[in-house]
Amino acid sequence: MINFIKEHRWFYTLWMVFILLGSTYFLFYDKADFNLYFNCNKNFCFDIFFKNATHLSEFFISLIIVFFLFSYRVSFGIFYSINAFIISLIVYVLKVHVFNYPRPLLYFKPYTILDPVEGVKLLEHYSFPSGHSTFAFGSMLVLAIAMKNKWVSIVCIVLALSTAISRIYLLQHFYEDVYFGAILGVIVTTIHYTASKKYLIESKIPFLKYSLINNFLAKKK
Repeated sequence: MINFIKEHRWFYTLWMVFILLGSTYFLFYDKADFNLYFNCNKNFCFDIFFKNATHLSEFFISLIIVFFLFSYRVSFGIFYSINAFIISLIVYVLKVHVFNYPRPLLYFKPYTILDPVEGVKLLEHYSFPSGHSTFAFGSMLVLAIAMKNKWVSIVCIVLALSTAISRIYLLQHFYEDVYFGAILGVIVTTIHYTASKKYLIESKIPFLKYSLINNFLAKKK
């Protein structure tokens, strides 16, 4: 596993910087301070950006990613699909059956001080952990692993962070929800990759190694 992390050090290093620096939040701020800060400093440009950034973990974008990975190499498409299922199942159990924490809308309801982003339907229950954040970090790590490229890894971590921040900005989650979602998504994906690497990613089965993209480019030559 150490060699694997070194191989994808750009993603893991930037993720670890976020985890270490992000942990200081719990020393100096209260549960909902970031929600209030963003809500008091929201503007039209941020509204548009974060309303779109939050879609990275939703069905349509996931469909595009899984289609690309299947085209890039079948084994990565299968790995992504299984990983998405595992993350979804773990998040569901934690959200619904373990924690069942209220979201910002319900948390602030007695005070009615929030100014929601127009067009965003706020939810009230199942706040911890953030499913969008967990899925974003997990899926972006899969892309970083598949591409094995420094700049792709950097873009992937930035996109994952944008999705996580969007959940706070849009008043769907607290900071602690997205912070632990980021940890959960990367840890689950790392363990899953380590467990399935030999039998799936590095499998010698021709079907699993097949790449529609490489096959197309070879024909072009």
